[in-house]
Amino acid sequence: DLEAGTRSSVALPDPAHQAVFAPDGKSLAVATMDWIAKRSAVVVSDPSDFREIHRIEPEGWTSTRVQFTPDDRALKLLVIQQFSGRAPMLREIQTWDVASW
Repeated sequence: DLEAGTRSSVALPDPAHQAVFAPDGKSLAVATMDWIAKRSAVVVSDPSDFREIHRIEPEGWTSTRVQFTPDDRALKLLVIQQFSGRAPMLREIQTWDVASW
């Protein structure tokens, strides 16, 4: 509550390296990376109660960058492959239809 000067928070299941709100403010996409288990996910939530709406788990050990399109119709993912001892490489660009969730 901004007027009262209080805050609320929610713990994330894995460390997050990026979080973006949809332009309409109705969704929050959080890119997470579990370095020990070598897995990643993008979790899309309702920011009012942090209820999970959708989860995307790219194959392999990847990190992901996320961005909603300006019209709120799609979520774009840059999937970056992680390699031990080598530089990360862009593996693919994915487009997810938000209406299908």
